[in-house]
Amino acid sequence: MSDYEVHVGDEGTIIKVPLTENGEPLDLTEATIKELKFERKDRSTFKVDAEVWGLATGGILYCLSDDAFFTVKGQMTVQSYVEFVSGKWHTSKETFNVATNIQVEV
Repeated sequence: MSDYEVHVGDEGTIIKVPLTENGEPLDLTEATIKELKFERKDRSTFKVDAEVWGLATGGILYCLSDDAFFTVKGQMTVQSYVEFVSGKWHTSKETFNVATNIQVEV
């Protein structure tokens, strides 16, 4: 996640977050709830339902951004949340940059 640079107002950006346990992809086959939680630089937060990218055994969650995601310039943090019958867990946090756009005068 940390190598992403998105821009204020971008829509349709694929945000992928790999989940691992002991260095191996976390099997999401039995996950009952999958969410991605975001925090903007201004400390405002929101969460979205996540989907599994590819095979559930690959351990990657993703979502697509809409016009409400990237509204504040600066560092943004994402954290995954998953629930299984056996328990509930948050992953470590990842950060990425939300940059401004070039403004062209007409």
